[in-house]
Amino acid sequence: MVRGVSTPRGYNPLDVRHYREFLAFVVNDPRPVRGNSPYTQQVVPNFEVGNPELFRLLAVTHRVAPEDAPPLPGTWKPVLTDPAPPASPPLLPASPERLPAHTLTEAVDPRGRAWIVPRAEPMPADGALDALKQNDFSRTVLVTSDAAFPPPSG
Repeated sequence: MVRGVSTPRGYNPLDVRHYREFLAFVVNDPRPVRGNSPYTQQVVPNFEVGNPELFRLLAVTHRVAPEDAPPLPGTWKPVLTDPAPPASPPLLPASPERLPAHTLTEAVDPRGRAWIVPRAEPMPADGALDALKQNDFSRTVLVTSDAAFPPPSG
């Protein structure tokens, strides 16, 4: 927050069930998302990306992580390293006052937040993770609604 870098979680009016499921799909977890899942918390814990293309759809531009964290898909450049950042409250008993070194990195070529595609397909009722992994999002959007699209106006 000090550096003005937004989080892919936190208080977001667009944070709906599908978004939480999608975060689980990024780590290759097809199970139903429960209320106490890591993907429903305000701060997402460090995780390994299991589906790089799905991760790119999150349009993540920055990452703060310990220096020894696994690399993210794509190319990232270091912006800042804090050798001993303070631990944020709430602190557990016997928690350190300082964390190990963390680095802020920035994506070199992040995906845009919005783009236009020529096709729309229905999301299958079963196998959403497989459908997401196989879809080419530069050409097709998967729609979860049963409602018909309005006719084009122009």
